[in-house]
Amino acid sequence: MAENKTIRLPIVFCLLVDFPDDKVDCSPSSITADHSTIPICFKCPKLGRFLTGDLLDDHGSAGHIICILIWILVVIVGLFGTITNCLIISIMRRHNGKRSFDFLLIVLASFDLLSCMMSVISTSAMVTYYEDLDRGPVTLFMYYMPFLLSLLGRTGSSYMTVLITVERFLVIRYPIKSGAWFTPTNTKLMTVGVAIFAVLLNIPRVSSLMLSRNDAGKDVPSLLHMEYIIRSTELEEFWYHSLKSVHYLIDIMVPFPLLIIFNTLLFIEIKRFTSKRKELSRKQMKDIRAARMFVPVVIVLFLCNIEPMSHYLTLHITGMYYRELVLFLNLSITVNASANLPIYYARGHSFRQEIQSALPSFLQCGNPKEESKTGDISMVGRHTPGNSSSNDQYF
Repeated sequence: MAENKTIRLPIVFCLLVDFPDDKVDCSPSSITADHSTIPICFKCPKLGRFLTGDLLDDHGSAGHIICILIWILVVIVGLFGTITNCLIISIMRRHNGKRSFDFLLIVLASFDLLSCMMSVISTSAMVTYYEDLDRGPVTLFMYYMPFLLSLLGRTGSSYMTVLITVERFLVIRYPIKSGAWFTPTNTKLMTVGVAIFAVLLNIPRVSSLMLSRNDAGKDVPSLLHMEYIIRSTELEEFWYHSLKSVHYLIDIMVPFPLLIIFNTLLFIEIKRFTSKRKELSRKQMKDIRAARMFVPVVIVLFLCNIEPMSHYLTLHITGMYYRELVLFLNLSITVNASANLPIYYARGHSFRQEIQSALPSFLQCGNPKEESKTGDISMVGRHTPGNSSSNDQYF
């Protein structure tokens, strides 16, 4: 008998299947090809499991109930984040003259908005599949593609946070030169660079998966009654084996050393300046307050990435892809993407006033037709040479 033909499945699909503990499942019968019998086998590199040990079809069990509860939290937090990020974008777009820092916050809110919406859609499709409400091709597609897009939003949000932290440090450290560095045009180019970088980091994920008919696995016990499955593309071998998932490590690990370095430098600069409080100009004091405002955003980002890092370690140490942890991953993404407006609201009196005035008439993202009743309020002033932040009314 010829050697088995083994098809490797992607781990995002292994999450939806109860494969045997040896990670391989084969058809009981063989097929004939060139007068040779070749059993068809499928392999899951990581096993999808519930932490409670329940099976996928054990509906009403503890594992299923936990996943449903986490899904409810994801939907609540995700919808809140969708509304609040739309509100941030709406408020920032009210100003006729787009300040550099305003534009940075608009882009950050846009990435967070993407994460919130896609996490809600992906998690809803995931639970729909778990509970066997629908396991067709639409549910599979709405599970894996929005999940990948939510990771794209998380990548963009992380690196936008790095860019904003660097901007705050340079504005305080070089108050005159930074005005020339962070002109509106330069700032837009920087954000475009971040967006392109985020897309490049996520191309391996998107290009490694495809939705396919389950023609080869229709006799495999674990894949019975599945009309469609998620398959790996030919590029998956290149991205995840030849390159050793280096894109994933850059996505997850690189932002945090950068944030630690620049926040440490920022803290040193703030401490140096505040020791000479009486000598500081009004502009410098406002820049310092703006920098302090953004620190909680960085802290939330750190806290919300504890779960993804723990999930990554658990996945590679145990070889298990736990369904509850994947839902917690989606929850951490939505919490991180939903936290900015509460932080701005708590730490900025004028921003709080504008939210209160805008919320009753707030209907959709962007395109507000009226100026704020409180005037031309901005997170920081317009960046011009020699005046990097002269109208920092929020702080």
